Amino acid sequence: MPRFAFALPLVADQRSAWHEAATALPQTGARAHRAFLLERGIFRERVWTQTGAGTPPLTLALWDCDDVDAATAVCDGRRPSTHERWLVDTVLRTFHGQPADGFAFPEPEVLSGTTTRATASAGAQTMFALPVPDEGIGAVRELLEQIEFGDLAGPHTKFLNDASIREEWIWLQARRHDLPAMLLVHWIGDDLAGAWDRVIADLEDPYATVLRRALFTMVVGIEPAVVAGWDVEQVLAMHVRRSDSVRPSSQPVAARLSSAIARRRWDVLQRGFAEQVAVDEPAGDHLTITLDAADAAAHVSRVIDLRPAEVSDVLLSDQQVLVALTDEAGGSFGVLFGLSGDRVSAVRVLRDWPGP
Repeated sequence: MPRFAFALPLVADQRSAWHEAATALPQTGARAHRAFLLERGIFRERVWTQTGAGTPPLTLALWDCDDVDAATAVCDGRRPSTHERWLVDTVLRTFHGQPADGFAFPEPEVLSGTTTRATASAGAQTMFALPVPDEGIGAVRELLEQIEFGDLAGPHTKFLNDASIREEWIWLQARRHDLPAMLLVHWIGDDLAGAWDRVIADLEDPYATVLRRALFTMVVGIEPAVVAGWDVEQVLAMHVRRSDSVRPSSQPVAARLSSAIARRRWDVLQRGFAEQVAVDEPAGDHLTITLDAADAAAHVSRVIDLRPAEVSDVLLSDQQVLVALTDEAGGSFGVLFGLSGDRVSAVRVLRDWPGP
C-alpha cells in the first residue's frame, strides 16, 4: 500500500485553533471525515504539528492509501460536500495559508525505507521535518543512497534496531514558495524519545556520531542542540476499514479520473487505463475501436480541448464512472468510463448528454 507524506506551513496564530479542530475531529466530525478518507482510498491518516528545528511552524501528514493520485485529488469543479468545503476553506486556507483555488499537494520523493522488525505490535509513531538548504540536496541524496543501498545500510539497520525503531521512512519534499526543501522522517518504534536522544546526544555510538556529523553539521547546517529544542505533537490519528465503505468500489477511481480531467492531467488519466481500451465514438453509427492506453487518453483530451468544459458532476456504479462536464455555453456532455477492476477498459463520449 503506497505511503504518502507531506508538510504544509502552519499559520503561526492559528496553531491553537488547528490543534483544537484536529484533536476534536475523531469525535465531532468522524463520520464525514471517514467518508472523505474512504472516497480517496485513504485507510490510515496521522497528523503532527512541529515548531522549531529551523523550520516555520508545520503540519506533517502521513497517509496510507490505495492510490496517491486519488488520495490527493482536489475536488476541482465537483460539488464539494460540507466537510470538503470546511477542509478547503478552514483547514487549507485559514489554518495553513493555502489558496482555495489552484492548491496542489506537495509531491515528496521517497529516499529510504527500512523495516527492522514487525510493526503490528508497535504503538508509538512520530514524524519530524529537517530543513535542507538548496546546496545540501545533492549531499542528502548521496547520504540516503548510502543508507539505503550502500556501505551504511548495515550500520544504519543496526542503529535502528538498537534504538528500538521498527520502521523508518524518509522523504525529500522539494522547496515550495512558502517552505524550504525538507527531509520528512517517519518512525515507528518502542522508545522514540530514547531513539532521538541516541541520534543527537549519544557520544559512545560511533555510527550515531557519523550520522550526526553528516546529517546535521555538514548537510542540514544546524546543530543537534537546536533540533533538541523542537516541539512535535501528534494531533490526529484516524483509521478506516474497507468494510466501512457503503459507496461503490469505483469511488477512488472516480476521484482520480474526475480530478485528472479537471486538471487536464492526461498523464494521470492514462495511468488509470488498461493496456487496451474499447473506445466508442458516437459519430453516425456507433463505431467501437480498440486503442492502447496512450491513444485512448489522447482521444479524451482531444474531445475536451475541442469543447472546453469544467467537471460539473460525477456519477458512478461499481463498474462505470460518468464524468459530467459543462461547457462555456452552458451545454452538458459526459465521458463514460467502463471499469475492469480499478482500470478503465472502455470509454464512450456522450456528446449530447442532457445532464443530471
